[in-house]
Amino acid sequence: MTTAVWYPTYAKPAPYTYPEHTPVQAVSTVHAPKTSLALDADPATRDGPFPFILFAHGGFGCATNSAFFTEYLARQGFIVAAPDFEDTIPPDFTRQVAFSRLGEGNVLHPLLMLRLIGKFVKALNADRAKCLWYATKFRLQPAQFIIKQVLKENNDTRSPLHGLIDKKAVGMMGHSLGGLTTVGLIGPNPDTHERRIKAALIFSAPVYPFEKDLGRVHIPLMSMYGDNDPNALGPDYPRSLLYGGIRAPRFQMILKDANHFTFSNPPCDDLSKERATNHQVKVIQDYGAAFFDRYLKGNRSAEAVLTQTDPALVHYKCELTPGSEHTWGQPPPPKGDGSAGGIREEVRKRMRAPRRHSRQ
Repeated sequence: MTTAVWYPTYAKPAPYTYPEHTPVQAVSTVHAPKTSLALDADPATRDGPFPFILFAHGGFGCATNSAFFTEYLARQGFIVAAPDFEDTIPPDFTRQVAFSRLGEGNVLHPLLMLRLIGKFVKALNADRAKCLWYATKFRLQPAQFIIKQVLKENNDTRSPLHGLIDKKAVGMMGHSLGGLTTVGLIGPNPDTHERRIKAALIFSAPVYPFEKDLGRVHIPLMSMYGDNDPNALGPDYPRSLLYGGIRAPRFQMILKDANHFTFSNPPCDDLSKERATNHQVKVIQDYGAAFFDRYLKGNRSAEAVLTQTDPALVHYKCELTPGSEHTWGQPPPPKGDGSAGGIREEVRKRMRAPRRHSRQ
């Protein structure tokens, strides 16, 4: 599995464009993520070991889909690995397709992909057993493999990652289907319970088919989603079920004027500078990093961020210890369209959107 790895370094960053493979006919409308980073630089060995976080991208996406956040975590002293998952389509789930790939694979035009995803969602919503089978085969087991391989690299004296990872501080995060992948590894599915994961961050994810077993989650969890962000997979089970089904420490934040794609890379000319002009990006980075800082690094000063709200949040609640819940704002009424049609319109908007220019 092609896997991107971000890590702390002392080297000076330089302009870089991620090599996402997109279909030729969509190149003019799909923005390749641009940023500033130190590619293949020596790691900051004097400051290690560092916590390790696995990132799982959304359905039919690729490893760098949320690089605006994975990069930021590396700058805050975390090692992040993100593989290209092999998502497949019905009826027989043997054909791999994607919007984009970091490595090799079949990439199709975004509008064709949306039609195929509509069939994918319909098939899994109609068959809970098939949904669990798909998640296990194409998501949960590959994620476990990557965790095992990265930790193996940590023990290999020939690896650039040798000795850099704190094996007792492993976290996971994911967007959409990647968020569901994360949920499936932290307790609800006993067959794939990855006990090495000590904290989980979920971006805009469904809970189906695990909604009945969320009480098995016994680690700190933060859930983020938008106020215009309904489920397509398992539409009868709202995203709020995740927070309601687990115990403290737990966090739920709903971003104002945000949708399913708010948690993927924004179109801009430098992801590393986007927090200066995009407050949603800054909030996602600040709260997400503070969460991992608290529960992977043990830094209690991060609670200063976690126990206050922000104007970008229409609703935020947190419970660091049992019985200590704090709530700001009210959950908004359901709006938007989580169907393939609603998501299709959001993709069209992104294809038409001009790239924004960041400033220092």
